[in-house]
Amino acid sequence: MSRVLAPVPIAVICAVLVVVGLLAYGLAATEADRDVHEAPERGMHETAPRLEANMERHEL
Repeated sequence: MSRVLAPVPIAVICAVLVVVGLLAYGLAATEADRDVHEAPERGMHETAPRLEANMERHEL
């Protein structure tokens, strides 16, 4: 029974609980970024950036 109450297992258990708690907080505190998926429903459309290639450098 004394091995269970040793400082190292207690520290490991505390560290695991802190990591799990931070993960749960991070998942609960952030909202999913769904702007790209919901924009067409609102009638908004994102335009793609223009591609400007210098065709003089590419000889066929």
